[in-house]
Amino acid sequence: MLQGGIDTYSPCALYVIQIFHIRFFIWITIRINESQELHDIKVLTQLRFSLEVLVSVEYDIFVRRMEKLGLTQKNSRFYWPHYIHDMKKNPLGVSGKTHSDTMSKILADMLNTEQKIKFYKKITEISYQLRAEAFKQFKK
Repeated sequence: MLQGGIDTYSPCALYVIQIFHIRFFIWITIRINESQELHDIKVLTQLRFSLEVLVSVEYDIFVRRMEKLGLTQKNSRFYWPHYIHDMKKNPLGVSGKTHSDTMSKILADMLNTEQKIKFYKKITEISYQLRAEAFKQFKK
């Protein structure tokens, strides 16, 4: 059972998260051969997908495992609240109360041409690959 309901990252997980965030923020802020409009789509896509949707998916697995150790929704001060407020509850274009859903309508409104939709898909795939690479080192 975890003492006092305090949930913390392991040093190994902290390292993975730090490396991911450094690579992520370098990549997201650099505007390479793209218009300001496409750059805005890239930034919002990265923020929504990498730091909200994927975090929520990861936390879904993590909080279920932590429950077995005594860290429940009632006594979690970090993981459960972040899991709940980051998750995607609505499809792209439908606003909602979570962080992912708040950005959803804004992002969907920006995707008003085929070029922008293709760019969005490309950025989503890159976002996923960046996140997945951080965790590959732990695969047996």
